[in-house]
Amino acid sequence: MSTNDNDKIPGWDKSYSVGIASFDEDHKKLFAIIDALMKAKGDTNELGAVIRAYNDLVDYATCHFKSEEDALAAHGYPNLESHRNDHNKFAHQLDSYSSMLDYGVVPPLPDMVSFITSWFRDHVMIHDKEYTRFLNENGLR
Repeated sequence: MSTNDNDKIPGWDKSYSVGIASFDEDHKKLFAIIDALMKAKGDTNELGAVIRAYNDLVDYATCHFKSEEDALAAHGYPNLESHRNDHNKFAHQLDSYSSMLDYGVVPPLPDMVSFITSWFRDHVMIHDKEYTRFLNENGLR
């Protein structure tokens, strides 16, 4: 199965840093989970690996989003609602994939992985980067 350039998510590097150590660690873990999902999608005999990686992603993203939103709220981040809405849109799409899996329907894996990789890459590089300066100025590093 060929991989489209939009599906490629490189390993974490400093360009993805948001300047908050705990969030950077979370993002590194999320990159690793997405990488495992991408590897699993290439082997149709390993549906179990896809489901495990997917469930790991959902669980870890849920925890990370809560941590991030709690920190943004605690520091009075003015764009919290917009940031939360972006998380909610992602979670809603993940819920859609989860529902399919719950009913024994395998989502189109290339589409699912493309959505996840594109969203994550864009979210970190655009939306998460927006809070860096604000949180750093408020003492969070």
